[in-house]
Amino acid sequence: MGAWREKRPPPFLLMKTLSVIMPTYNDSLYIEESIESVISQSMPPKQFIIIDDASNDETDSILQSYVEKIPYIIHIRLEKNTGNMCAVLYGIEKANCDYIYFLSSNDYIFQNFFCSAMKAADEYSPGIIFGRKVNVTANGEYINANRASHINGNHYLNKEDFYYKYLIKEHAVHSLSSCSIYKRSAFDSVGGFDVSLKAYCDTFLMRLVAMKFGSYYLDTNCSASRFLDKSYSHDIIKRPLEMFSIIS
Repeated sequence: MGAWREKRPPPFLLMKTLSVIMPTYNDSLYIEESIESVISQSMPPKQFIIIDDASNDETDSILQSYVEKIPYIIHIRLEKNTGNMCAVLYGIEKANCDYIYFLSSNDYIFQNFFCSAMKAADEYSPGIIFGRKVNVTANGEYINANRASHINGNHYLNKEDFYYKYLIKEHAVHSLSSCSIYKRSAFDSVGGFDVSLKAYCDTFLMRLVAMKFGSYYLDTNCSASRFLDKSYSHDIIKRPLEMFSIIS
């Protein structure tokens, strides 16, 4: 008889858990692509919380069709439109996983993003995991890509590394927040989003968490951000003086 060997669970069962939070309002044109990008991940999240901020288009019926077939989707429909940030905060209250990721309902993510990120979470337990993002038009046509220009390859970054390789190298409004996954305890420790910073609140939070709790950079395309006229964060980028008044 061979030597007894301990049976261990498959590696994915050892991984830290992930909640995805998606606020939406009248995004029926894009939300299916966004949802499909999440549920088709090689490692889907434990929770996929979608907060419908009282949409009056086809969003609700689209979401109902997914709820019927995807057990980890939590669909919350608000009776009154409260605004994007209020919907996000409502989703945060419902999230109960080790890490949280915020996805706009008109953006989407690339395959294997979650698997790569959660492997890094298991190995390094960083406060934030972030990577490259692609910017696309409303029709999905490529515009350009954003990355950490002084970080090559996948890397764990302690506070000093992040400071010298990202914080002082990139422009103040350089943002990879749309492909940033936060450790929940780190997110809570710094108080979450500072809503007074408006469209800059996620960009500031990403830097704050990385400087306090370390980070991990994925040097691959993680998300695609769609530039739409209705998007406040994209609109304010066109008005740099207002952005600088927010962060000053």
